[in-house]
Amino acid sequence: MTDKLICPSNFIVFDRQTHLSVKKDKQKAPQILADPAGLPPTRRQVYFIMPKLKEGLYALYLRRSRADVEQEALGQYETLAKHEEELTAFAKRNGYVLDEPYYKELVSGERISARKEFQKLMHKVSQGVYRGILVHDISRLGRGSAMEYGWVLFTLTSNQVLIITPTKVYDPSNEDDARYLNMEMFISNMELGNIKHRLVSGTINSVKRGCFVKPTPAFGYDRYRRSDRQWSLKPNDNEAPIVRMVFDCVIAMQSLGSIATHLNESGIRTRSGAYWQTSRIKSIITNPVYKGYIRYGYYKHKLISDDGIHTRTLWQTNDDCLIVKGLHEPIVSEEVWSMANEAISRSAPVNKDRTIKN
Repeated sequence: MTDKLICPSNFIVFDRQTHLSVKKDKQKAPQILADPAGLPPTRRQVYFIMPKLKEGLYALYLRRSRADVEQEALGQYETLAKHEEELTAFAKRNGYVLDEPYYKELVSGERISARKEFQKLMHKVSQGVYRGILVHDISRLGRGSAMEYGWVLFTLTSNQVLIITPTKVYDPSNEDDARYLNMEMFISNMELGNIKHRLVSGTINSVKRGCFVKPTPAFGYDRYRRSDRQWSLKPNDNEAPIVRMVFDCVIAMQSLGSIATHLNESGIRTRSGAYWQTSRIKSIITNPVYKGYIRYGYYKHKLISDDGIHTRTLWQTNDDCLIVKGLHEPIVSEEVWSMANEAISRSAPVNKDRTIKN
């Protein structure tokens, strides 16, 4: 009998005792190496196999998707750790030398401006550091706008950087690969749009049931999950009395500035620890959440970008927003809320840029 060792053509065989490479017949792949049968183990030739190392240095980029975040919330697995294990094993099998530390994106941001690790990676790519990037799939590089993924492809192409997944190696400088990458990123962008549409539709349905859908509750409330698994609000024992006092002071025709000053001089701060401003006092008075309603879509934002990567946000109010009766307990009655809003409508406009300081 013969001990056989099958060696693929893209691997190098070493003698375990001498650590010298064993010549292989280049015409045969895979190649079978044999030891004489019947020899004692101490005299039997032993081989071990290593993959041929690819030229250049490679980066490993890890990022969670929205679906990954949902699965992690259900306790299924930790995405980044799972993908890191798979990709490092893949790199080892195929001879890719990985730069360390790996690029691990802890956010699932759709825009490049929110993904700091990806920005660092692309900066290194622009400097010609890497021969390729290993990712779990193409969509991990980004599902942003056409301007963003166009910039990504241009940067990779101009620096001749490969995109390597466990199923395929893409060369952006190759016409067919570039066409495929454009299509994949376009489809990913479309999928992101569909996901956002479904999320918004689900959120609106929750709001119509009276649920509180925001992650952070308004001052005066705590967020909690009801027995029916719906998110709602309950008055905060320390903050709710402050909200009632603010409404009473406004109805008593005290100015918003004097109310803010009183709170600051009393040592009362906002939830973030900041000083009270007249604009913040007004936002409490005009928020229907305090009379037991849920308001959705009141603040709208518009993203503006000058370079296709970094963005700035313009916020606007939307009077045509959705307002429905909430599941939560009101802090003030509808009558008190209406009286306070009528009072501030007769007062002077609020200067939103003025900050009251001690």
